[in-house]
Amino acid sequence: MSISKGLPFAYVVVALAFIAYVHAGGSNVGVDRNLPGRWCIASPLANDGKLQNDMNSLCGRAVDCSSIRPGGACFNPNTVKDHASVVFNNFYKAHGSQSSACNFGGDAMLSLANPCKP
Repeated sequence: MSISKGLPFAYVVVALAFIAYVHAGGSNVGVDRNLPGRWCIASPLANDGKLQNDMNSLCGRAVDCSSIRPGGACFNPNTVKDHASVVFNNFYKAHGSQSSACNFGGDAMLSLANPCKP
């Protein structure tokens, strides 16, 4: 096996390790915690049942979930993932937009897309 064939894989491994390190809060490099265009959303790979449990734990206790109730500004689209994204983002913002406030057992991720577009 030549070095050139193994090199791209090594770059991918290093890049993924760096992303995981930064996401876990290990570094502030390139991350502005108060950047207004950063949101916490439900992972597209998350199980709807787990997301629903996360929302049940947060709503009414740690987060105001009135915006995802019928008639609320973020009710539509009316899916578990969309509602969980709004709830996760409310919790994330309430905790100073710290990356550690956007995990939920791996059910969440940071995004550049606003989960609530009223």
